Amino acid sequence: MSDEEARRRSELIEALTEDNAALTAALLQQRLDPLMSLSITFPQLKVLLLVVADPETTTHALAERLHVSAPTMSGIIDRLVEHGMVHRLEDRADRRVRRLVATEEGQRTAQTVTSVTEWHRQHVLTELTLPDLEALARGFRAVREVVERAPTRPGPDLAR
Repeated sequence: MSDEEARRRSELIEALTEDNAALTAALLQQRLDPLMSLSITFPQLKVLLLVVADPETTTHALAERLHVSAPTMSGIIDRLVEHGMVHRLEDRADRRVRRLVATEEGQRTAQTVTSVTEWHRQHVLTELTLPDLEALARGFRAVREVVERAPTRPGPDLAR
């Protein structure tokens, strides 16, 4: 690689990094409004999304997954039950176990939160010109191929 190519490559990487940061900030701001209008807290939302993703999960399983105590998880679930987002159902095999199932309202709330992202993606992509869309598709494909080839590096435990 020539010095000129290396310089141009470095400039492009810097510009992409800046654009990505600006895009992330703008999208975050746009996505916050629907989240802020929810009647539940973010910890409750995390639990609701897990219940929707794993129907008939248990309080114990959620507590382990989120690295919190069973009483803490029970309190979060109590609030979701009060908000009409989750039901506790008796397990047919073990009456001591309560399965958690999202109500229709819980399903609707989860769908609202997750559909905001899809709406933004579709809106932005339909506004691009065909040449820009083709260039973006080529770029994403190239990035995906590099990521798929990259070895996995151990990183910080982001769950805690």
